[in-house]
Amino acid sequence: MKAQSTVYVQLQNIYKAKARQDAAEVLETVRSHPGGKDIPATEVELFCKNAAFIKLIHGTTSASSILEVAKAEFANDESAALTQMPLSLLPIYLSLGATSHVNSATASDIVAKIGKDIPEADSNPSIVNAAEEVARANGGELHNISALTGGMVAQEFHKKVTHLKCSHSPHSNIFHELK
Repeated sequence: MKAQSTVYVQLQNIYKAKARQDAAEVLETVRSHPGGKDIPATEVELFCKNAAFIKLIHGTTSASSILEVAKAEFANDESAALTQMPLSLLPIYLSLGATSHVNSATASDIVAKIGKDIPEADSNPSIVNAAEEVARANGGELHNISALTGGMVAQEFHKKVTHLKCSHSPHSNIFHELK
């Protein structure tokens, strides 16, 4: 089967039109809520573009149900290495929830607050690690966001200093830099 450029472009235009329509619907919904008029359309478009990466975590207020969820998630984490599945995001959720009203909590404070609902929290390394990262961030951004931003800034700085163009031409599966 041969690909034809015109068919591909038509298909691409269909997907782009649907994406714009969906973004307009989301923007309309956002604008209908209080404070929604302050959110720029570009931010809603970016949200829609990255919406596929959102994971829904159903929160709960019941200590017994959060304990059941935690046991199930940590049991899944034990087999995650064998099945090459990602680890649970529950420790991050719990750590951020423990600091929702206090930005300057220490790691031990966070683990203690989680320990009220999950008794073995202080012995779980993923909870301790998540609590340390959230405490280190101190209400700011986590290290992965800082690393990404720093890398982009360094790359742009390097291009400005060396006056490199960002043009590359493929040749024999090797990218050669053009000046």
